[in-house]
Amino acid sequence: MRISRNHFFRRGERAASFRVEQCDKHFETSLGTFTAQLEWKLVPKTVENFIGLAQGTKEWKDPKTGQMIKGRPFYDGLIFHRVVNGTLIQSGDPTGEGMGGPGYVIPDEFSPQLPHDRSGMLSMGNRGPNSGGSQFFVTLTALPELNRVHSAFGQVIRGMDVVRKIASVKTKNEKPVTPVLLKSVRIEVVPFVVCQPESPLIDDGLCDLCAHLLPAL
Repeated sequence: MRISRNHFFRRGERAASFRVEQCDKHFETSLGTFTAQLEWKLVPKTVENFIGLAQGTKEWKDPKTGQMIKGRPFYDGLIFHRVVNGTLIQSGDPTGEGMGGPGYVIPDEFSPQLPHDRSGMLSMGNRGPNSGGSQFFVTLTALPELNRVHSAFGQVIRGMDVVRKIASVKTKNEKPVTPVLLKSVRIEVVPFVVCQPESPLIDDGLCDLCAHLLPAL
């Protein structure tokens, strides 16, 4: 994905404008690493939420303590709690049981350019309209019935063999018998950056997504 649109972000006494050329997400699991390209231009709010949780720049609720957490990556150390061989693998639940999330929900965001028409589509899990938060899945086949039901926001560009390996593990009630860990999620941004240190300070920034992307530059 190549993006020509410019975005701006103010942080402290520095203002920076940058054009994101490509944004990839590397999922390191206990069975290997796969990489997804995030479709930031098509579904910016969904990608902003996902990156913010992965970077630890977005606040989330710890299900064990009930406390709000910021500064700690959300996804690191979670498991793939649902695996359906030939269909999908799913993660992003801090409870590991399939019903958990970050303590908030986000609205659905659909793009006709991101249909569930192939393997490797990265999409948000939900419990109904506008109920997504942190859970995500990767498809292993075309699932057109999920179009305009789940928000697709990327696609796997490397490591589908790892996705298939995860999908082939032994399960009981669609949960791996031996846990498959999501060790870490790393964001890789290819930017074009222009810093403007004399620009006026704007506290809340002009683009939420840029605030989460900046630590990855």
